[in-house]
Amino acid sequence: MNLFYALPNNISTNEIVLDRFETNHLLKTLRKKIGDSVSITDGLGNLYNTIIDEIKPDLNLKIISVTTSKIQNRPLALAIGFIRLNRLEYILEKGTELGINEFILFKSQFCNHFSNNSKRFEKILRQAMKQSLQLFLPKIIILDTFNEFLDFSNKYKKRIVAFTAKDKPISGYLANLDKLENSIIFTVGPEGGFSDNEGNLLKENDFQLISLGNTRLRTETAAIGGAATIQFYRNK
Repeated sequence: MNLFYALPNNISTNEIVLDRFETNHLLKTLRKKIGDSVSITDGLGNLYNTIIDEIKPDLNLKIISVTTSKIQNRPLALAIGFIRLNRLEYILEKGTELGINEFILFKSQFCNHFSNNSKRFEKILRQAMKQSLQLFLPKIIILDTFNEFLDFSNKYKKRIVAFTAKDKPISGYLANLDKLENSIIFTVGPEGGFSDNEGNLLKENDFQLISLGNTRLRTETAAIGGAATIQFYRNK
């Protein structure tokens, strides 16, 4: 199945209007025509079964039926200290495939890169959501300071940060965690890690410091490896 995305504002009771990007994919790449079936999501948990009703002047889809997925009740957020954009975008793509609900990008002392190109990031999330056939589009939050990140993290019941190889292994921490825990934020720092002061602030804000193994990992490896481990544990 191919899945397409429509902005919620472009969905009415009976029809859906697609934007230019989705229209070009349908008509020029897949060669769809009037009467063909198309599966659409609004990124809010709804799956629309539609048929192409009109192509010009805009591509209009007639809604045949709607299926609504259950609201996600065990959110997992992934917080990342800024790194090079190509590697950050890899995390956004693969994290979406793993079912991350929210990405938080923050500046910290050892961050050497920064971008507030939210439109670019949202496009990556959108494409990854469709590719992995998911119905919820992750949110992305960009924060300018480490203190803003600490304040934002307080909405999550469990806070985990990949810190050093000497800390408690993530497997040991997850073994003692209630699988039904309703919200978790998993955090990784930039390539330089966290400063001593940031480490102290994380502890003061009830972050559990964990280890992902004995080898030194790049940020993207730690982010995806840790998130995948958490999701595997919660879903087994």
